[in-house]
Amino acid sequence: MNYKYGNKNNWRRWYWNKIRERVNNPRDAIVLYLAGEADLDRDVALAKGFKNKNLIAVENRRSVLAALRAKCVLTIDSDLCDVITDWPLDKPVQVVVGDFCGGLTLSRLKKLKHCWLRPQFHDAVFCFNFLRGRDSTSNEIRKVYSEGARKMGLGCQKHRAEAFMAFLARGIAYLCEKAAPIDKHYTWDELTNFSLYCLDKSKPEFRSYRSTAGNQIFDSVVFKSPFKEIPIMSSVSDVAKGSTVRRRIAATMAHRTMRL
Repeated sequence: MNYKYGNKNNWRRWYWNKIRERVNNPRDAIVLYLAGEADLDRDVALAKGFKNKNLIAVENRRSVLAALRAKCVLTIDSDLCDVITDWPLDKPVQVVVGDFCGGLTLSRLKKLKHCWLRPQFHDAVFCFNFLRGRDSTSNEIRKVYSEGARKMGLGCQKHRAEAFMAFLARGIAYLCEKAAPIDKHYTWDELTNFSLYCLDKSKPEFRSYRSTAGNQIFDSVVFKSPFKEIPIMSSVSDVAKGSTVRRRIAATMAHRTMRL
């Protein structure tokens, strides 16, 4: 698949510009990203002031993983969603880029919907890109796209990134309600207003582009976690230190330390 063409190149420059606007110190920023075999994001990120030593690729395809490591690219052998879930508490991350080849599936949503709540990512900028599909997994998302999310005025549900942000916002409201004292009951309007407040503080920007492969459209969003400014307890408990993903993260970061 060719990922180096006009629309894609313009989109890639767009989101790195948006990321750069939101990151205070790119020289020290740790970046987790889906590289792909060509690693096209690296040169753009370097041009924006990010450092080679801090660009951590994530890849679970054997052939692509081998190609990246052959070029001495620091790469974690795993799925990006699992890396976010298992990322250690003592290593803050400033940028996460998920340029997914597929759509906003229900399984992917379940893994990502609380990503910005984890303390390691409270100062992180996120960029996610989803295929606007017409397959069964897209139907699944449409089915669970609640009336409450649509009430929040986040745009049409066809735009996968807007739908994703709606799910994030409703997830925040649900967690606030779940964590409330037993004698406290939030009204629907209170939960919705807090969800919208979190979204406003995250300053999401959306974009879509058409690929060269058939009639495919991709929907993306760049946003920053608002929780450095909004105190909230993480809903995601830390994982067991013996997990496979955690060991792979530790091994990659150890290689990074050896290179510094």
